[in-house]
Amino acid sequence: MHLIYDILTLIQQVIPLHAPEMRVSSRYPLPMEQMGQNHGIVVYSTKLPDSIGLPAQLDIQLYGDRVYVFTATGDTPVQISSRNRPYTGFTVDEREVFILVEDNGHSNTGHVRYSYQYYQKGIIGNVTANGQVLEDWDAFLVSELLPKQPYGENFNFTRLWAMLSVPPSTENRYSAAGKYIPTFYWGDVSGLEGDSFVEMSGWGKGILTVLGDQFYNLGRYWPLAGPQHRLFCPSEWCSGPKRGLITTFLVLELEQAPSNLTISVKDTPLVDGPYDESQT
Repeated sequence: MHLIYDILTLIQQVIPLHAPEMRVSSRYPLPMEQMGQNHGIVVYSTKLPDSIGLPAQLDIQLYGDRVYVFTATGDTPVQISSRNRPYTGFTVDEREVFILVEDNGHSNTGHVRYSYQYYQKGIIGNVTANGQVLEDWDAFLVSELLPKQPYGENFNFTRLWAMLSVPPSTENRYSAAGKYIPTFYWGDVSGLEGDSFVEMSGWGKGILTVLGDQFYNLGRYWPLAGPQHRLFCPSEWCSGPKRGLITTFLVLELEQAPSNLTISVKDTPLVDGPYDESQT
């Protein structure tokens, strides 16, 4: 796999140039649904006013479902929290703050004790720093670059190629332990003719997509927690007349990438892999 760019390069350079409509500005952070995105990933950003001293305690009132808090320089360790294990008191020591929010799906079980607000995704409510409500937010609809459904016939390829046309980075600026921020990688594999299973052991948590004749979302992987280690890729998706026997995999890794940036393709599934609940 080859590193394309980290998420900050995406929202600071690629989106403004190739897809400015993927940026939504508002006084307060908006849930995904109010921005026309029902699921996926959104990156929120704001700047702390000078009246707030540093370091500051950042509190997110409510979110759905998993957040990654980081800063522009990468000097502040990335802080992660999930809705099922929430905590407040993120500490930031820079004025420009970024919050990536990933949704983990919707429930249809109808828990009456939960309001509709609970089922919304993204940041829901205010974000404060040292008790002061933060205003003037930008949100970047990162998932608009990826196919929303497994079948990609209607996917906007212009955005994909614009994304891949960015000169690849030679190294990850944020690869130090505890300071990794979400990053895109891609790589080509040749000769995949039958059904395949993509092994993601060694990676952290993220989304795997494949480009054959169309662009397909293979799903999420999470070897750190399990049991999703190996993703199925049907032969019809691997290649085709337009691309011969070349298959391109695109990875959005959220938490940690292996030093060798390698994925492997197997011909057998891995069902019910190891599971570590402490990582969720």
